[in-house]
Amino acid sequence: MVAHVALIILRRRCPAFPRSSSPEMTWTVYTNTGLLIGAIGLYAVLWTTFRMKKNGFAGEPLAQVLGANHIADPERAEHAKVV
Repeated sequence: MVAHVALIILRRRCPAFPRSSSPEMTWTVYTNTGLLIGAIGLYAVLWTTFRMKKNGFAGEPLAQVLGANHIADPERAEHAKVV
């Protein structure tokens, strides 16, 4: 967002300034963005697996997610049932 604001300010201050949007630059931006998203995803998987000691690709039991008190309440038990 800050980059967008800076670009808008640049365009207003220097409207004749040449724009550099070459295919090489576009490829670099997409590559760097993909690497960053991949690194963050890998970090999240490793954190979940080794630090939290959970399988990130397995579901959690509904009773554990909602808590024992929530399912013990008869009014809320109907909504907590898994079909």
